[in-house]
Amino acid sequence: MAKYTEDIRIAKLDKEKLTEKFTMELPGILEKLDLSVDKLSRISGLDTDKLLEVYNGSRVIMWNEFMSVLFILWRNDQGRRLIDEKNLFPDELKEVLSINKNEHG
Repeated sequence: MAKYTEDIRIAKLDKEKLTEKFTMELPGILEKLDLSVDKLSRISGLDTDKLLEVYNGSRVIMWNEFMSVLFILWRNDQGRRLIDEKNLFPDELKEVLSINKNEHG
């Protein structure tokens, strides 16, 4: 039953709004982290051309790409601070993914 509840909470997230906001904020975040699109592509395994399109604002990042980049940035202290400041990793999503919890049951 808990798994079903978590699925519902993810479905209720406004993924479109979140990915649009992330797309808009990504260039500034990468600049502050001194992280190039090419290096992000190599780290994440995502297509460089697609990430460049996101970076240039010609397309919105897809949900799976968002999650990949989010977790890469989250593992960096400054990246985590920027993500939190810009509210790009909502508490609802953290809860479903058990982020910042001591128990993983």
